Amino acid sequence: MARVLVTGAGGPAGVAVIEHLRAGHHMVVAADAEPDTAGHRMADAGAHLPPGDDPLFGEEVLRLVVDERIDVLVPTVAEELLALHAQAGRLREAGCHVLLPGPEAIALCCDKYAFAQLCTQHGIPVPGTSLPHTPMPPGPWIVKPREGRGSRGVHRADAAAQAGRLAAESPGSIVQTRLTGREFTVDVLCGPDGEVVVQVPRWREQVRGGVSTAGTAFRAPGIEQQVERLVKALGYRGMANVQGCRTEDGTFAFFEMNPRFSGGLPISLAAGADFVEAYIALATGRPVPGELRAWEPGRRVVRYLTQTPGARTPVRQPVPVSTGPEQPSAPAAPRRILVPLGTRPEIVKLAPVVAALSPRHDVQVVFTGQHVSAGLGDAILAEFGMEPAERWDVRTAAAGSGAARLGTLMANAARSLERWRPDAVLVLGDTHTVPAFCLAGVDARVPVVHLEAGLRSYNPLSREEANRRVAAALAALHLAPTGRAAEVLRAEGVPGDRIEVVGNPGLDPLRALGVRAVPAGERQGVLVTAHRPSTVDSPERLAEVVRIVAALVQGAGPVVFPVHPRTADRLRAFGLTDRLAATGAEILGPLPYAELLERMRHSRAVVTDSGGLQEEAAWLRVPTVVMRGSTPRWEGIEDGLARLSPVRRDAVCRAVAEVTAPGPVRRLLDSDCPYGDGRTAGRVAVILGRESTWRRIRLREPDFTDGRVPSVRASAGEGAMAG
Repeated sequence: MARVLVTGAGGPAGVAVIEHLRAGHHMVVAADAEPDTAGHRMADAGAHLPPGDDPLFGEEVLRLVVDERIDVLVPTVAEELLALHAQAGRLREAGCHVLLPGPEAIALCCDKYAFAQLCTQHGIPVPGTSLPHTPMPPGPWIVKPREGRGSRGVHRADAAAQAGRLAAESPGSIVQTRLTGREFTVDVLCGPDGEVVVQVPRWREQVRGGVSTAGTAFRAPGIEQQVERLVKALGYRGMANVQGCRTEDGTFAFFEMNPRFSGGLPISLAAGADFVEAYIALATGRPVPGELRAWEPGRRVVRYLTQTPGARTPVRQPVPVSTGPEQPSAPAAPRRILVPLGTRPEIVKLAPVVAALSPRHDVQVVFTGQHVSAGLGDAILAEFGMEPAERWDVRTAAAGSGAARLGTLMANAARSLERWRPDAVLVLGDTHTVPAFCLAGVDARVPVVHLEAGLRSYNPLSREEANRRVAAALAALHLAPTGRAAEVLRAEGVPGDRIEVVGNPGLDPLRALGVRAVPAGERQGVLVTAHRPSTVDSPERLAEVVRIVAALVQGAGPVVFPVHPRTADRLRAFGLTDRLAATGAEILGPLPYAELLERMRHSRAVVTDSGGLQEEAAWLRVPTVVMRGSTPRWEGIEDGLARLSPVRRDAVCRAVAEVTAPGPVRRLLDSDCPYGDGRTAGRVAVILGRESTWRRIRLREPDFTDGRVPSVRASAGEGAMAG
């Protein structure tokens, strides 16, 4: 019996491998980027990993291997292979065996055009293949992603013009001759020397979502010989599946080769070829017995779906591996986490985090009501599918001073902590909700996790700056969006082991929605927003904003101005509503989130005093003029994505002209977003999914009765992105 880690536990291949291993009495740890999958429920233990293309994937796998004393690693996701290859030496040192193809073979398998070119060079049959805007092979055609898997993004074309148009409209696609006949897959396992150990061709008789759900194993010496030539041309080792088609005249060609176990693996297993046990034997340096390689043609399998029972918390705890101290990254037991939020940006940013934490933990959302307008409160909650367990009414306090509001929020926070008795509170950003729960948490002895920690505007008159500094002093764990923010915290004396860099969660919805930058030629006009007290609470300053809007309409094209409820109130109070309407700008109420993004990505520039819009504009590569004297988001300023400007008509118009010039726009389109990669929620779930994190943030009184004196030096540490 071996201790086996299977990645991609939620996919058809992962489920098939786990099911077979469990029948063979191995101890199986299932891991996936999703926290609750069928594979998790079937295995002895479960783990939640970042996606395979996440920079920390390899480190997290290594950590899991060490903690669970894994003997054999079975990857079932192609996107994970390069990261695992980079960790191969450290995996061996940890006593873990894995059989991986080389980086060049992985790259060739993942690039269908390069794969076709290699096959052509070695006389291996493939359909005619071309790139867009190059001479096409004979028709009819199929247009599909150059990199991709399954049936996603695949289009059929019967006319050359149609094929050319589909290819031109699908960046990163290839055009292939569409063959008619019977499609097949060959499951193939190669040893460390590149020799084929066992292969099984099988007909793809029923396919759903690109996965064979019914098929029959068959003998085909010609196909099997070409598979042997193919793996030698690639220098391949490990598990793979080759897909192809045999036409009515008996000829055949290979479409692609996937460097992993296939979703239709049960068909080959039913034929008698035990690919899973043979893989374990090869990975551990043992010969493969003949009975594992023997199989019979004619075996037909029809796969079906069934339910996988599980408890409320389906990601199981690891099987104990020793009686010694608990390993530092053992999966955490379920905790109750309270997530208070009260403004539109908090809802947008915390929605994906709540979704990522909920499969493991009991997450309770408290709506603190700081946005009393339905357009910015209930409407955005509904848009993101969030139903708070508790709602506060702070309308009376909202009419008072900032101190009165904070007092009301803190009293409510104390009552919420008493009601829910959470294991931790997760707060975001810099609204009054943050210090309210930080201070209440001290009294209740509940640790606070601060997401978006370490931002600094260095403005002593800013309420938000004060709120952020309270969190820096009182939070037990600081989840910083960038390395710069982490360095700020360390410079202020926050211990390095209390800081993790996770990216900014405001980018997660954009990644999830697939919102991307549009070409510069498809953009026009300016998106304007203004809502901060320092911008709109002064009659003179707000009047200047109206003059800025009028000047931008004249000099920069159409202007869209979604007016925040606070701004609308001030416009009415100062008698400026009609003057704004007369500017010629498109004056709107608060926009739904998706519509705001659509407006933003089609704008030539954004003029704003908002913090969150700076992040979203950077993701969309839209230049931003920030109407403030400072900003807590300095990364965009440093990278040239944004520019600070006083709230003055001439300064703002000059800045807009400069940032929308062709040179800066070209540099902007080629730049990376400095605020993250849209995967923050998963990293937060990984961090709070470790038992070691909960030990680290437990609140304790210090004991210096032994004569020690605490150090006053700032802690040092690195700012690398966390798991």
